[in-house]
Amino acid sequence: IEIAPVSEQKSDLLLVKTIAAAVKNASVALPVGLSEAQAEQAWNAVCGAVRPRLVVSLPVSSVQMEFIAHKKPADMIKTIHAVTSKCASLCADVEFCAEDATRAEPAFLVEAIQTAIAAGASSVTLCDTAGMMMPDEFTAFIEDLYQQVPQLKDTFLKVLCSDTLGLAAASALAAVGAGALGIKAAFDGAGAPRLDVVAGVIAQRGDS
Repeated sequence: IEIAPVSEQKSDLLLVKTIAAAVKNASVALPVGLSEAQAEQAWNAVCGAVRPRLVVSLPVSSVQMEFIAHKKPADMIKTIHAVTSKCASLCADVEFCAEDATRAEPAFLVEAIQTAIAAGASSVTLCDTAGMMMPDEFTAFIEDLYQQVPQLKDTFLKVLCSDTLGLAAASALAAVGAGALGIKAAFDGAGAPRLDVVAGVIAQRGDS
């Protein structure tokens, strides 16, 4: 169960701590922000969970690095390494979420993933943030990354597909066919496949 990042508000910290204490049968994941200090703040909020997870969610496409994080590629690689390393020093379960991965420069995406894994990420999420890939294109994207980054075979690879074209569930399931091990879904389908749609497909066609 992934919840929203903590802001500076005490009420947010209280909410996260309450959820972390209440959830017994699932991991509780929390995004950590852009700095080591924010990573430590996130850990202090979620460390009471039975299975806590810290999520290093950072943009890897040129347009999002520039306009969201205000960083150049070299600075982003340093940030990925520093924040992931900090998280790994605090928590055994660290996820690197490559935002807008499908629009990233291929060589940079490979470097970003390799950096995160080397710094301690045990799982990697690849995002089709724009939601513009067709399922067969997403399949090829996943297969190519498995070839380019052999270390991915030793991590838990997940995907997050936006539903811009109404293809989020189809693309995510195609990624599973290509070797991905997890799908991020949402109750309301905002920026991800709807949870009930994914669950329904698994219920009806899980053997496939």
